[in-house]
Amino acid sequence: MTTAYNITFGELAENKDHVERLEKMMKEVQALAEKFNVRLTGKDIENSLAMLLNFPYESKTSLQLDFENRNQGTGKTGLVDFENQNHETEKDVLVSFVIKNGKELGVNVSNYEEIDKIIKTSYIVTLP
Repeated sequence: MTTAYNITFGELAENKDHVERLEKMMKEVQALAEKFNVRLTGKDIENSLAMLLNFPYESKTSLQLDFENRNQGTGKTGLVDFENQNHETEKDVLVSFVIKNGKELGVNVSNYEEIDKIIKTSYIVTLP
């Protein structure tokens, strides 16, 4: 979410709508994890959310920093051309994996799909 909205953890924590979406995304992961026989409880979600919301205000995710730093000096803010990439990115592991497996296993991952759409439309850059 921080990558999609280009916000810090502190800015995320201040926005009720963002926090609610993040919790929904965690529940989507919980439902997907069950398909892999991994049990995540409501307490796991609660603890993870609390941890994330207590990061220092200016903290950013590594994915977000990758997007910001990849093209420093180029005037571009993106990381890759998602349609033509030939290597796995952190986005593939953190976002695309959830979407792909959610679709294959019949798990609703609509919040992940929306965040993915925002990232793709905000950060498309062709690699050299």
